[in-house]
Amino acid sequence: MNKKIFLCLVLLIIVSISLVVCCSCNNMDKSKTVAVWHDTNFEAMIRYYLNNFDKDIYIEDLDEITEFDINCGEIKTNIKEYKLSDEDRKKIGDVSSMRDFDNFNNLEKITFDFSNVDSLYVYKNSSNIKSMSLYGCPLDNLQNIEKYSNVTHLSLYNIFIEDLSPLNNLSNLESLIICEIGPPADNIRSCDMSNIDMNVLSNLKNLENLSIEYSNIDNISLLNQFKNLRKLRLEYCNIDYNQLYEITRSENNELEQIELKVLNKLDKKEIIDISKFKNLDSVKSFYINGDFENIEYLKNVEDLHIRYSTINEDECFDKLQNLKKLRLNECIIKDDKILENLINLETLNIKLTDITDLSSLKNSLKLKEIIIKSSNLYDISCLKELKNLEELILYNNNITNIDVISDLPNLKRIAVSGNPIEDYTVLDKLEENENITIYK
Repeated sequence: MNKKIFLCLVLLIIVSISLVVCCSCNNMDKSKTVAVWHDTNFEAMIRYYLNNFDKDIYIEDLDEITEFDINCGEIKTNIKEYKLSDEDRKKIGDVSSMRDFDNFNNLEKITFDFSNVDSLYVYKNSSNIKSMSLYGCPLDNLQNIEKYSNVTHLSLYNIFIEDLSPLNNLSNLESLIICEIGPPADNIRSCDMSNIDMNVLSNLKNLENLSIEYSNIDNISLLNQFKNLRKLRLEYCNIDYNQLYEITRSENNELEQIELKVLNKLDKKEIIDISKFKNLDSVKSFYINGDFENIEYLKNVEDLHIRYSTINEDECFDKLQNLKKLRLNECIIKDDKILENLINLETLNIKLTDITDLSSLKNSLKLKEIIIKSSNLYDISCLKELKNLEELILYNNNITNIDVISDLPNLKRIAVSGNPIEDYTVLDKLEENENITIYK
């Protein structure tokens, strides 16, 4: 009898606990706020991301998401990434509104890629947003951008905006990227070149990074007033080069990285005269796409990237004694002696040039990485003195003899495919070494 009473008591306790737990769960659910969605496509994307297709989504369950990137088939957050299958993607249309961001309490970074968003909605916690990127959206104005007053990083790609003056309200901006904006081009979903007067950005005194592509730029010299500017990238822009040379005029200039991709006019081939820039002492990285002269004025540069250029034999590369990384891509090198005496060079990357041998590197004893692709290189015997080499990548050249590799004790990665090599014995021996990766 006592045993039956005991079992009944145990059963009663279990039932009571279950009821308490159920009530507690119900109360917890009641205390949560159900997310309301205004864009069915946005909701569908979120449900795939959460793997929740038939239950309520609670706003509180989204609180850990601080970074949100949504495009035409993929969601990335600070927590995970989810990519729709092609079949599922066909079921969902493009997102057309930012309004559903109000279901997220703690967003700090928003990215929209190739959506149908045509206006800037003011997110309920817009002052918390630090980074915003808009790609391929049919926006034609920046109305409400001032509500995102604490944005520090803003990227605008391929959108139909002509008036940039609202950006002048974003005084906290540190990074601004403007690419292919302006009036819609005929017959394609893209933009004509925009017209940018730097006066409309004159209040952005905290800018550290500025990138502008495919634009007609007026008053570029005003950048010399941006004391915090560290990185400047101008790609295929129409610029008055006399004004361009003025961007480093200020003695307080601290530019560290400059990237220039020259837009040559049909009747005139522009040549960048580096000697006309003032105060280049702070520049550590320099990229130029096009012809230039007086490279020696980049005396403190450490990383130099040159593309689509004819490099004359009188260019004094040997004056660049701080140069550690040199990349030459699709260049015509008049005399490979320009590579002599680069005593601090650590990385050399050459692609699609007419270089035939590397004898000019004999004094570059600090070299750790040599990458030469799709060029006319045939003789590498001179590399035997470069004992610090760790990586040797020589795709698609005219090399027949690779015996010198046996004289390079620190190699960790070797690639020689695409060459008419006659004897692979030296590589066959090295394949036994687990510390070396070989591609042949």
